[in-house]
Amino acid sequence: MGSNDHHEILLLVDDCSLSLFHSRYENFVSDLTKTRPIRGMTIPDSALKYLSKHTPKAILVPGDCLTLPAYLDVLDIVRDGYIRHGGVLVTGLLLAESPDVTLFEKFFRINFTIPWKLGSCCWTTYTLNRLWKLLDPVTPLTFPALFTMQSFNVKNVDGTHKIFIPSPQPDSPQWLEVGLTEAAVVGAKFHDSWVYYVGLTDGNMVTRALILGLCRS
Repeated sequence: MGSNDHHEILLLVDDCSLSLFHSRYENFVSDLTKTRPIRGMTIPDSALKYLSKHTPKAILVPGDCLTLPAYLDVLDIVRDGYIRHGGVLVTGLLLAESPDVTLFEKFFRINFTIPWKLGSCCWTTYTLNRLWKLLDPVTPLTFPALFTMQSFNVKNVDGTHKIFIPSPQPDSPQWLEVGLTEAAVVGAKFHDSWVYYVGLTDGNMVTRALILGLCRS
């Protein structure tokens, strides 16, 4: 990897999804750029050249960009170079109406040996999991305390890797079904860093605080 651009966030979106990304995440990106410079890229060769010379603060990948054949070389350098040496990868931020279950599980299992399974899609209130092992310089105050929105949750996640979980509602049948087993935002250790997934479906309600927290502020 090249020079350490420790404030910059690299945003990878495939060209076919670019217009949809802008329609869903325009407000979020505008808000994020007030705090962090963002380098957006849609062309795999450009991403490869950038990553050969620069080491961004984090890489943000909405949708399934890194599962596409054209991005296999980008995935290799992100996984075997960038993350292996401490870089942070934030995935999810969904663009499709519903994620491909097989593609989702295969991506994390094969590339990162992460056994996540796609859970239910539900609208509920999510709160920060007190069991999550916070990483310096992150503190509970880094994140929003809670938020209410729809999410494609993840299950088969270690309890300490669940970041935002359904807020306890013991009288709710839905919470009893998913609240104890699923999470909307999760992370898993990979080599010297972390891979994150954000299942929230409303792009413009994803907060700057949440993403910056995952990017370690």
